[in-house]
Amino acid sequence: MKRILLITLIFFTIATSYPQPEAAADSLARLLAMAVKADSNRVKLLLEYARCFLPKNPDTAIVISRDAVKISEQISFSYGVIRGLNNVAVGYWYKNNPDEVIPTFHKALSRAVKDQNADLQVMVSNNLGVYYGKLGISDSALKYNKMAVDVAKNFQNKSRYAKAISDLGVIYSNRGNYVEALECFLESKNYYESNHNYFDLEISYLRLGLIFYNINDFDRSIGFFRKSLQINDTVKDVKLKMKIIQNIGLLYLEVKMNFDSAQFYLKKALVMAQEYNDQETILSALVNLGNIALEEKAFPKAISLYNEVLNLPIIPFLNQERAAIYVNLGNAYLGLGDLGKAEMYAKNGIKLAEKQKFIKFERSACKILGDIEAEKKNYKSAFEYYVRYATLQDTLGNEIVKKKMAEVVFQNALNQKESENLLLQKDNEFKQQTIHNQQFLIAAAGVILLLGFILLVVIIRNNRKQHLLNKILDQKNKELKELNLTKDKFFSIIAHDLKGPFNGLLGLLTELDENYDDLDELSKHRIIGSLKRSSHNTFNLLVNLLDWTQSQGGKLTNVPQDFSLHEVTNEVLITLSARAVAKNQNLLNNIKQGTRVNADPQIVQAMLLNLVNNGIKFTPAGGTITVRIPEQENPLYLRVEVADTGVGIPESEVNNLFRIDTQYKQRGTENEPGTGLGLVMCKEYATLLGGEIGVCSEPGIGSVFHFTIGLPAVPHAVESPN
Repeated sequence: MKRILLITLIFFTIATSYPQPEAAADSLARLLAMAVKADSNRVKLLLEYARCFLPKNPDTAIVISRDAVKISEQISFSYGVIRGLNNVAVGYWYKNNPDEVIPTFHKALSRAVKDQNADLQVMVSNNLGVYYGKLGISDSALKYNKMAVDVAKNFQNKSRYAKAISDLGVIYSNRGNYVEALECFLESKNYYESNHNYFDLEISYLRLGLIFYNINDFDRSIGFFRKSLQINDTVKDVKLKMKIIQNIGLLYLEVKMNFDSAQFYLKKALVMAQEYNDQETILSALVNLGNIALEEKAFPKAISLYNEVLNLPIIPFLNQERAAIYVNLGNAYLGLGDLGKAEMYAKNGIKLAEKQKFIKFERSACKILGDIEAEKKNYKSAFEYYVRYATLQDTLGNEIVKKKMAEVVFQNALNQKESENLLLQKDNEFKQQTIHNQQFLIAAAGVILLLGFILLVVIIRNNRKQHLLNKILDQKNKELKELNLTKDKFFSIIAHDLKGPFNGLLGLLTELDENYDDLDELSKHRIIGSLKRSSHNTFNLLVNLLDWTQSQGGKLTNVPQDFSLHEVTNEVLITLSARAVAKNQNLLNNIKQGTRVNADPQIVQAMLLNLVNNGIKFTPAGGTITVRIPEQENPLYLRVEVADTGVGIPESEVNNLFRIDTQYKQRGTENEPGTGLGLVMCKEYATLLGGEIGVCSEPGIGSVFHFTIGLPAVPHAVESPN
């Protein structure tokens, strides 16, 4: 048995009608009694008053709306004419009278277009499109809903556009254009979420649930249905709740094939619909209960339920629902073996579905008619229906249907061949022709399987490629984020840490300039000493900044050569000796004379200057800073250490020492300023040398910074020729 056909009912809302409380109607009646003058204010009151009677008393709403139209025409009040005609059409809508609804809507729309009233044109054309959709007249529904969207797109009233685009999505969904429908529903949902419009948001979630239901995505569909139910706890709209419960039942029926859960929800929706006399929900619930009976092969029960629906008073106006019922009846009679009635109902269904572009129902009818023709052994006609059915399937579905078609035709041919061999003993020519047909079908099935395999390979390759591109993009985003943080820190150093020392210099110079004659020699020497130290610190910071900028631009290069590490270290300690003497510190060069390395001497010197200077800054008076080489076994690299007896570094901050975006900043033992940029540059220098840098530190005891550099190559001895 083929999968059963379901009606996917989507709740339509009318732009101008919603139930009003009785208190509002009484209040409006009192205002109308006082407003004796036939002017625009009275018209507006009448229009609001008419809406209070929809949908329960449409006749009263029609009478009041016609009165508003009459007064509006007398005073040339275009707004009142259009809104009044719209209300009249809505009243007839609730009376299920399409012969009055459609002309009245068209009359209101013509007046809105003539008067260039964009707001009312959107409202009326949208209502007209929705009504055509309700009748199952797909082309007209699409035409007027698109008109509403196009006019509302540039209109200030975004709520009109949100409703129009949502209702356009309903038309797309019914036509099987699920991608376009999903785009429309998501756009309207976003608007309703941002504006806290819970009633329309509930409808949006319901419609999104139905979209994913149509593509058999159970998890997303049930998720949206449940969101819609949650909002209904606030909105408390009984009719909407019925629709949601019913569609949850359809979801369990169609996607999960869970009949027990489906019957639970459908029967619950049916009881609610009967209580509130909601004919549409009654219709849909009965049809889908019939579908369950059809799937369970309880064909008489299914036929009884379908016929009960056909007797409902609203069914003549609902082309979509009639098409579904005809096709389902054809399926039920096929199950009973009554091929005549099955063919009659299936053809009625396919005729209506084809005319109104109900692709889903047309496809199902083709499958049923193909099965009927196959039962009647009209294989040519059966094949034509199967081909048409396959054309209406999605890409993957086409391959499956073609394979099943081949299997059905092949099996029928085998059965026919066996029967004819036993009963008629046909001649050998017929047997050869049958074998040829079988071989052709097998070859066709093989081609289909090969194409399916190729498609699978292409999909897998594309997925892998997309995964790789996503990883590259994530890495680029991470690098960009790090670059932005680095840039921010760099500008922070320039703006704050470089400006601060210059302010200090200017302050000392100002004091020396303005008070020179009043200062004694000791004070002058003190100021000059401070100027020297501050200038030295500022110069070091500026050099580091320039070096860091060059390193980031790739301009700082490594030119390795063979040189004496002991001598370079001596130069560094001599350069910094004045600072050490000022703090009564000892600078020790424990690198043996004759120790040679293969690296860029300027880079090594810059690293030692930064690390020794750092040790002086964070070592109290009387301390020691030592440059040394520990015992090691690696014959290719030297590990150089700069050890101090300073204040040390907390363990939690060690990882931040060599990063420009999160350096560890701390004043020296004599309040010397620092940015931490020197250590960042040491990290850059170590990278250029192809080595590494690190630190071991203990608060209160001191720190040991180390880095590695290469040794010069030892030439091999070459024997002299004999």
